[in-house]
Amino acid sequence: MNIAILRFICVLQFILAAFMVAISFVDIFEYRGWYSMISFGAFALIIWWTTFILQLIQKNYPDEPVAGAQKATFNWLYLINFFILPFILGRIINNVTTLYHIRQEQSGVVSFYFYGVTAACLTIAIFQAIMLYGAFKLRRKLNDNFARKIDNMDLMKA
Repeated sequence: MNIAILRFICVLQFILAAFMVAISFVDIFEYRGWYSMISFGAFALIIWWTTFILQLIQKNYPDEPVAGAQKATFNWLYLINFFILPFILGRIINNVTTLYHIRQEQSGVVSFYFYGVTAACLTIAIFQAIMLYGAFKLRRKLNDNFARKIDNMDLMKA
């Protein structure tokens, strides 16, 4: 995956996740349920993941490996964001099912807000999958470039 494309997707993901964090924060006070708090935490973790990937590209690319505390943070964030993806997909399925029932019963008008949240969640899910794949490829590329750099330095010494 091209680094410029990954960086662009990270920026878009950051904007969309910040939008969903703001909506979830308002929902915490409006609906007062666990779902709103979990949603707020999940989208906040997506923001953290996005900024971490951007920082990784900025500091480590092209040939600095992911090591130490950065490696542990990468592993934990990767795992957590992998498990956040089904949560987002569940939210999309819930919204689409609700939309289907409202349309079928013609019981009310669906607001633009509902469509916007559903579209944002769908886009976040797609970007999340792309970012997980891109982060995996980025880490592999950083390690390969570092190994090549070490091999070249060994050849120069010999």
